[in-house]
Amino acid sequence: MESPTIWWKSIKVARADAQRVYVAGYQVAGTLADVRRLVAITGILGAIDSARRVAASRGRPVSLCVIDSRGACGTRAARGFAVDDSQGTPQASRLIERLLPESQRLHSNRDSISIAGGGLAATPATLTLCDRRGSAAARAIILSRTARPRVSERDAAGRALTCPEF
Repeated sequence: MESPTIWWKSIKVARADAQRVYVAGYQVAGTLADVRRLVAITGILGAIDSARRVAASRGRPVSLCVIDSRGACGTRAARGFAVDDSQGTPQASRLIERLLPESQRLHSNRDSISIAGGGLAATPATLTLCDRRGSAAARAIILSRTARPRVSERDAAGRALTCPEF
């Protein structure tokens, strides 16, 4: 991860103590976007963990998909994600539904990700979180066959992540 750009408007040295410095207008550019990305990733990882636990406790498959602003599953630039506990109508069985901020999009290489009953197996998939900073700031949440997620700056094959335009 690149270090953020740091700037300040003015620096003043205290008259009484030359070791004390006052910085006015201090800003760390990029940090807020990084925090927003971290919050989104944490939410997605929490949803995957919840889906695994529900699948294990109920003994039946649970699915996770990216959703648009209306709540429909799909692989295009999605506004959020959802976890369903049955194979029926998604919105009738939705356990978790979370929309991301306008500045973020979530992409999936699968229409739906299934976590098997027992919570120990899943459809391998890559969810890519993008924001207005583009591909350089994107992160992948890679779900393995054993239903274990990991976060990466590259996709499962080691290629650079790509984000479509907003």
